[in-house]
This record gives sequence, C-alpha cells and structure tokens, in this order.
Amino acid sequence: MTRIDHILISVPDLDLAIDRWESAGLNPVRGGQHPGGTSNALIRGPEPAYLELISATSGGDATAERVRQSPGPLGWALAVTDIEAVRDALSKTRHAPGPTRRGSRETPDGKVLTWNLADIAESTIHPTIPFLIQWDRAMNPGPVAGPRLREIVIESPKPDELAAVMRTCGLQATDDPSSWTDGKVRVTVNPGTKGIRQVTLQSRQPGRNVFLDGLQIRWVT
Repeated sequence: MTRIDHILISVPDLDLAIDRWESAGLNPVRGGQHPGGTSNALIRGPEPAYLELISATSGGDATAERVRQSPGPLGWALAVTDIEAVRDALSKTRHAPGPTRRGSRETPDGKVLTWNLADIAESTIHPTIPFLIQWDRAMNPGPVAGPRLREIVIESPKPDELAAVMRTCGLQATDDPSSWTDGKVRVTVNPGTKGIRQVTLQSRQPGRNVFLDGLQIRWVT
C-alpha cells in the first residue's frame, strides 16, 4: 500500500511561521525535534496526510542544511508498507534509490516516533521527486475538525519522469493523464520548474484561500 504522507515546508523561524499559519485559520501543532537538527509543527486532520512546517536549528546534518538553504515548499513523502520492495521496484527503472536509513522525532511530551526513510532522487529532499517513508507505528489521527489534504499541485521540468516514479511506487492513474492518486489525495503534475505550488484542503468550515511560505492554500468543502 502506498499513500501520500506529508509535504515539507521550510521556514526560517518556526515560532513566526506558526503565528502566520494560525492567523490564516490553520492550527499548526508542535511536532518536536529531529536528532539531525530540525524541529517542526504539523497541520493535520483525521486522515494520515499532513503538512509539515520544518525549521533548522544551528548545525545539523545534510537535511538540516537543505532546510536552512531552501525556504518554502521543500519536498514530499510517500508512505509505503514495504520500503525494500518499493526500492527494489525503483532500482529496476532508471532510478537508483538511496539506502534505507532510520529516522526519529521526539515529541513535546517525550515520546519518540521512529521510521525508515529512503531517497529516490540523488539530492536530500528533492523539489519534485518524493522520498519514501515507512512508519514503525503511524501517528494517532489529528483533530476531527482539522483539514484533510485533497490535492498537491507540482510543477516539474520532467513530468513523465515524475509520473513513472509515482506509478512504480504504487500510486494510481486517474482519468486525467496529469494526475495520480492514492484514493484520497490527488497529485497533479504540470510542466514547469517551481516544484510544489499548491495544495487543496477540505474542511466543513474552510478557511480563506491564502499564499503562505511559498505555497498556495486552496480550500474546498
């Protein structure tokens, strides 16, 4: 099983970003600290897919440096149930996935969440090509009234390459040749160079359409 897991949005100052997003009607909840030198806040609803605001602290690993140097929409993740099987499938295409590595995050209440990660693209966190994540145990659902992610719009200089990656990873084609889906969240790919441009969120009480930290937020009911 493959599903859209989350979108990474790099912000220089997490506290200020939380204030901005709260002012726009969204409610980021602090997620905690990664050992590599980043901290985050999550915009979540009752479904698994979410938005992650991430900020680098001083020092840190290659991911922290990537976060520090690239404010705005940074990348996105596909959650899989068998990361080695997906890596094997990708290795039979033109991609050579990176090795599986461990990831973790300590939450504000002291719990530690753990997972496996693997890069598909050569760089750490790519603007269009997703990375893979396999959770040891999924997070509990977010607030019932929280937003549900419904669509990601990505500009890619190589739309066919991104489509092939999504197909190999297990996303399904739709009746629109530019879109793929996990059954709940649609990924629409347009030609271009700007990476992740827009998300559509669903809520019974939608907020206003707004542009935040390089990302267009669109609401539907």
